[in-house]
Amino acid sequence: GGFMFSAAIQGLTLVSNAGHPGEVVALVREILVAVTPRSDAPSRFLASLPLVSAEVLKGFMAAMAATHSEKEQRGLVKRLLMQAGGDSLKAFCSNHSGGRKVMVKGAA
Repeated sequence: GGFMFSAAIQGLTLVSNAGHPGEVVALVREILVAVTPRSDAPSRFLASLPLVSAEVLKGFMAAMAATHSEKEQRGLVKRLLMQAGGDSLKAFCSNHSGGRKVMVKGAA
């Protein structure tokens, strides 16, 4: 589960997936929902992303647990990845922000 989760997020950095970020975000959400109850691997991977503090991760996980709406959960995943992606997810971020640069609090 942990390998699939990290591979799905890393898939957002591939040019070949640029036209399908919604599907990749949905996959990340599905893996997160299915694997998190049995393993902390997704949380550990998310914590390793640039700009994901313990507080950010705790808030994200609480928000994911508080909603059972797939659409809302996909939105939470997308927002976390846009905030946390750093340079490696610039293409994903620009696709989801109308081409505008996404400013991340605390980014250099």
